[in-house]
Amino acid sequence: MTDPLKRFFGTWIFDRDESEFDQGELPQSATLTIEDAFGTLKFTMTSVAADGSSQTDSFVALPNGGETRLGKSGLADAMRHGLRGDNNLVSEALRGGVPIMVADRELSPDGRTLTVTQTVHVTETESFVNTAIYHKAQ
Repeated sequence: MTDPLKRFFGTWIFDRDESEFDQGELPQSATLTIEDAFGTLKFTMTSVAADGSSQTDSFVALPNGGETRLGKSGLADAMRHGLRGDNNLVSEALRGGVPIMVADRELSPDGRTLTVTQTVHVTETESFVNTAIYHKAQ
């Protein structure tokens, strides 16, 4: 793994008070873990929804910015993950080569705060933006 990617590794704790969602309700709590999994990026998200239900999701991704074809995801047919500069780790879900969802994870200069801005393109003219703020676990 390249050094800029390593700065994103670790467990991140969701800050509900600093976050804002256009779509859906803010979770009661959440953690995001980003780690190296044999040269791939592994993302694990655990959250407690507003209704109290809990959920854990995990996926691995190639960190080089190339497209990975998906099987039967329903909406997206490919994913792309990579760095934009040293402080932004970006994931894009694509349909027909066009981004339909972008998750931009921006690392603060001190490396202690991760701002995840997720943009979902519902139509060509309508999008929703959820901004989640995470702080690095000690």
